[in-house]
Amino acid sequence: MFYIALCDDEWQAVEILTGYLSEIKRSGLQLESVPFLNGRELVHQYERGRKFDIIILDMLMKPLNGIETARLIRKYDSEVPILIVTGTVEYAMDGYQVNAYRYILKPVDKAYFLQEVRTILTSIARLQNKYFSFTNEKRIV
Repeated sequence: MFYIALCDDEWQAVEILTGYLSEIKRSGLQLESVPFLNGRELVHQYERGRKFDIIILDMLMKPLNGIETARLIRKYDSEVPILIVTGTVEYAMDGYQVNAYRYILKPVDKAYFLQEVRTILTSIARLQNKYFSFTNEKRIV
């Protein structure tokens, strides 16, 4: 089972990305997306010992923005892949400070987003010596 944290202060954005992730679930992969409406809630889960396989963060949130949230999470988990999803390129360079895996602009391109998530999950599965397959528009991977 893979756990993906989705953190955005706009519920509609969380719902859209959750919908995209449901396509991966339909391919047979066991995946649970866990929504958060602010960075503090997500950081609190890490403080309590919870871990995620992927974190998807909006940049422009309050009270903590995406970079601040990522910095706090890095204190607990230096390896978790973080995708920063936002409507502005203004903070793209800041993503390097927290070792963000990707910086994705809104509106999120569904195919690109799913490709990046699948790439991360495949990498995690290899590290865990567990393999899975999924079908995309072109083939079985």
